[in-house]
Amino acid sequence: MQLNVLDASLKDKVKRLQSELGVTLDPAGETLECTIDPTLSQSSVQHINDTIELSATDLPTTWYLLKRLANEQDTQSLTIQKNFRQVGMMLDCSRNSVPKVSYLKSLIRQFATMGHTWLMLYMEDVYEVPEQPYFGAYRGRYSQDELRELDAYAEDLGIELVPCIQTLAHLNQFMEWEHITRQYGDIDDILNVGRPETLTLIEQMIQSLRQCFKTDKIHIGMDEAYNLGRGTYLDEQGLKPKVEILHSHLENVLQICHKYQFNPIMWDDMFFSKYSKVESENYQIPSGVQLMHWDYYRTDYDEYDQRFKERQAITNDLAFAGGAWRWTGVIPHHSKTLYTTLPALEAAKKYGVKDLLATCWGDEGSETPQDAVRYGAVLYTYLQYHEHYNEEEFDAHLRLYTELSLADWLKQEQADLLPEFSIPASLNANPSKYLLFQDLLMPLFIQYTEELDQLTDYTKHLTQLEHYFATLEAGDPQVNHYYQALVGALKLRWRLPLTLREAYEAKDHQTLSTIANETIPLLNRALDELLDARRDLWLTEAKPQGLEVIEFRIGMLKTRGEGVALRINDYLAGKIEMIEELHEQSYEPLPDQATKGVQTAIYVRQNTMMSRNKISW
Repeated sequence: MQLNVLDASLKDKVKRLQSELGVTLDPAGETLECTIDPTLSQSSVQHINDTIELSATDLPTTWYLLKRLANEQDTQSLTIQKNFRQVGMMLDCSRNSVPKVSYLKSLIRQFATMGHTWLMLYMEDVYEVPEQPYFGAYRGRYSQDELRELDAYAEDLGIELVPCIQTLAHLNQFMEWEHITRQYGDIDDILNVGRPETLTLIEQMIQSLRQCFKTDKIHIGMDEAYNLGRGTYLDEQGLKPKVEILHSHLENVLQICHKYQFNPIMWDDMFFSKYSKVESENYQIPSGVQLMHWDYYRTDYDEYDQRFKERQAITNDLAFAGGAWRWTGVIPHHSKTLYTTLPALEAAKKYGVKDLLATCWGDEGSETPQDAVRYGAVLYTYLQYHEHYNEEEFDAHLRLYTELSLADWLKQEQADLLPEFSIPASLNANPSKYLLFQDLLMPLFIQYTEELDQLTDYTKHLTQLEHYFATLEAGDPQVNHYYQALVGALKLRWRLPLTLREAYEAKDHQTLSTIANETIPLLNRALDELLDARRDLWLTEAKPQGLEVIEFRIGMLKTRGEGVALRINDYLAGKIEMIEELHEQSYEPLPDQATKGVQTAIYVRQNTMMSRNKISW
């Protein structure tokens, strides 16, 4: 579609979004007449003769309407109503993968045309604090200039960029510096909130962000500090109830936020867990604090309903954070995103929750590409402007915004969520992770390997996925190549520990020789391809800091494979009487978990997955 945009300011914005909107600027094109009025109850667009008349509540809704009008051939008019005041994403910048400024700008453009109105950057220690040189050192932290650049870029397109930080716990990488732990640490990754220097640190953090962001919002975190007050705080201040320590610290942080004209948002779980007596004490969240309930695990509407009800008893300003699942290992779980989001947002509507986010955590080193968040972003867009979920309509939205169909997106998860698995019971299962990384001689999940081998022809399944991604023309070629290389390596490695053990127990020296001298070298070439694909994609999406961890992990697989081949050949040559590791007894790896077995088990702890011997102290 060719557009003639008369308003100079709007014209500059449309020019920036031409590619994402699917339009070009042309004085001879359709004349765009645009009105933005936050008081409108509905937004609409209609194409009349050579004029496009558009009325919207905000800029992102303007872009959403234009995007659909320009790309849906049968659409000449459209009227929509938002279900929520704000919808957006929270990008995890703290799990080794700090999005490059250029890549983050591309996401901002995409999110803007989806109608997203805010975007949070989850930054534990990856932003510049001038007084704290070790804060985010070697981690790819954003400079103040970079954050100001991103803030201005987002604001120009109508998106409010909001910092999400930690002011109580989750500062584990900062605490890796021993002198920092001695100065500020309580226990685990929790700050000693009884020390004046801790409040000085928090003020330095917030003061730095005030210089970078125009928003009046700041997310101060404060989640999962379950050992609060049980370390050096206990030694210095004595034993106090955790909730009492939390309340006192919250009041101190609020004062700092207000000093720098920030209205804080905080997580809710410290008030609703076995560690808190909030409900019986009838505690009320202080005014001026928005409580954000996070939950991306449940698939049952009634459970969300109950949890929203409980939280509204202590606050009249409740927000919600769901999840766009990219933190189960090496591939995303889009079905988990869908099955948890639909009931959650239905309950949110019932309780009048206005502000929504989809978190995009990158636990265990951001192995899954950042690109995966776009599925959840489109889902939140769709549910913002539609009253009920319709799969065909959602599929059309995915095609509109990503070129990929719903079926294409779901292929990304199918090395985990197999057709033979039961949904939703299997939504967490991540065999692609632990079968890729478990040891060849002492595999922790050998029982699950056997179970999967009996359940399905997993090699055939992975071969089909490999072909699918190799021939997929839609979407990003770099992303498609990553998934192709991943399943290609997994295809060669997943059963290898079992095949090796079977051959050893059968004294099948020919198969053992083939494994050592043909299969493992072939696997290492596939691992090279996987590493090359992941490296290329990482450097497109993120700063280089953190990539070394991915290189360590895949490189360790190659080195270990070479070592295993040496052990096998020594055995075959009679240099050793036996391969001692293969005589280790196998045990259930997750004996205390309710969900175990290949169809339901999730395991993401990298070090223990690769070895039960300690890799690092």
